[in-house]
Amino acid sequence: MLTPSLPERVLRAVAPKTFRQGSLRLNLVFTLVGNTVQLGAQWATVMLLAKIGDPVMVGEFSLALGLCAPVITVLSLGLRTVLVTDAARAHTYADMLGARVLGTALALVVVTAEALWIARSPRVLAVYVLVAAARCVDSLSDIHWAQLQRAERMDLIAGSQALRGLLGIAAMGVALALTRSLAWAAAALLAVSLLVWWRFDLRAVDAATPEERTRPAFDPAALRKIVKVTAPLVFSMALTAFAGPMPRYFLEAYRGTREVGYLAVASAPIALVGFLPSAIYQATAARAAAHMQRGEHAAFVALGWRVVAANVAVAMGFYLGSVLLGGVFLRVMFAPEYARLWPVMNLYCLSQVITTVGVFGSQVVNAGRMFRASAVLALLAVVAHLLASMALVPRYGLWGSVYADMVFKSVSAAVLFVIGAWWYLRERRGASVAR
Repeated sequence: MLTPSLPERVLRAVAPKTFRQGSLRLNLVFTLVGNTVQLGAQWATVMLLAKIGDPVMVGEFSLALGLCAPVITVLSLGLRTVLVTDAARAHTYADMLGARVLGTALALVVVTAEALWIARSPRVLAVYVLVAAARCVDSLSDIHWAQLQRAERMDLIAGSQALRGLLGIAAMGVALALTRSLAWAAAALLAVSLLVWWRFDLRAVDAATPEERTRPAFDPAALRKIVKVTAPLVFSMALTAFAGPMPRYFLEAYRGTREVGYLAVASAPIALVGFLPSAIYQATAARAAAHMQRGEHAAFVALGWRVVAANVAVAMGFYLGSVLLGGVFLRVMFAPEYARLWPVMNLYCLSQVITTVGVFGSQVVNAGRMFRASAVLALLAVVAHLLASMALVPRYGLWGSVYADMVFKSVSAAVLFVIGAWWYLRERRGASVAR
């Protein structure tokens, strides 16, 4: 009898029969654990490259990620959101998986072409292509995670994230220690992604949703239907990818690279501030969509207010922490010279408090699959961000960048608040008429 592999042991440990279905608390706990390991692995990767390698190696890895991330994000077609919120089962998992396979293959071709164009040497080309291939395999795992998320099996997603993160760091560390080569480290990362996808993710989906076909289908009619549904999401994601770093472009042009570095440090806590709200959304998205699409409005509102309360508590906690301890954080985590960025960091954390105004509206848009409204919102917010950056960054520099970010988030929050209020009042009026 063969000894079970580590992925198989993890899969057995979180087998469907051992999981209490319907527990939002357990879903949230597993989501937090998985996301924590994933985020920690990302930070550990950079630390590993910096300690064993050198700044050039860190820069090449960052450039490789920057090269493939936008392409893979756009060609992922927003399928995870569409699948998780598909309470009516308008699309089969097999069709969604087929669309992801095709999008991922196209993404790898595009990134490889870009790498051939910009790579300075065969070694750098190998790094770019290997990192892109690893991220493409991760994109395949993402659509499996969407199926598990729809089944509310966040424990299996957490198991996959933990395996990928921990084994990836270990494999990269060994490769770097033996070869001092970023290309071999990237190859090790790709090998781990393939192993976890093949030995864990595929089996997890089969175990959690045995009633559905779990192999890709490539029906042209179904693919056209999926692309039609996801087109507004792709538009929104492309705009958001463009809007995020917009102030940095203006800051680089008017104030230089050094100021961009200060901006990166001042905005560093934003990833932490958004960590818990992201986990809350992942743990509740499928259930919220089911409540709304089945007409269970009271249940949807009750869940929505719980999500809002959690987001407000997190944002306010981080803002107060920044006000009280921000200077210490910057001095300890970075260097004493960055402590002067404390007020700027406070404003970034305050901008996250502003976003909580639109949390309920965001729940309505996602659960109701209002993808066209999401595209219109993204367009309005990006235009506001562009105009604010043009007006404020040249004049106020670093401060202008954070002001532009606050304008961007305020517009988004205001529009989402209006959508949420409109939906709530409409449903309440409908309930009164029914009575």
